[in-house]
Amino acid sequence: MANEFAEDATADILDGFAAQIRAIAAAAEQRAELTATAFAQGKRVKVTVNADGVVLETRFSSDIGELTYDEIARAVTTAAQEAAKDAAAKAENLLAPIVEQRARMPKLSELIDDLPDFESQRPTFPAASMAPLSARNPTAEPKPLGAEPVEDYETWRAAARGGGVTDESW
Repeated sequence: MANEFAEDATADILDGFAAQIRAIAAAAEQRAELTATAFAQGKRVKVTVNADGVVLETRFSSDIGELTYDEIARAVTTAAQEAAKDAAAKAENLLAPIVEQRARMPKLSELIDDLPDFESQRPTFPAASMAPLSARNPTAEPKPLGAEPVEDYETWRAAARGGGVTDESW
């Protein structure tokens, strides 16, 4: 009788695992098509990103010329960050049923005697910084070997001469 119970429990676990794999595959397909869009500067700037937060499209309204280059740059950054945040929330909502189902399934450490709980040993990653590069501690980010120093935008802007993209030298 005990052996029959163990076989039934094992079959239930394997069925649950197979269902979980099918749900993960379906969610992965939906995530691959997921996008999010955000606007900034009174809808003058529109940015669309994919589920990974990668910019797919940036659009400017016809009155974008009323903004300075700095305002446009900040608006693009703001819209991209908002769209990425929205995409992450959508992806989290998409995966929520899978996470809930997984939480109901037994852990390997509950099924196998003396097996450590690996889940509790999983490292956590801090959230990526949203601070502009100019506001970060320059010693906090390692530089690749042989990397040339790169002039940041603020330094370049302060020293820039000419009319930018409308300059006749283009």
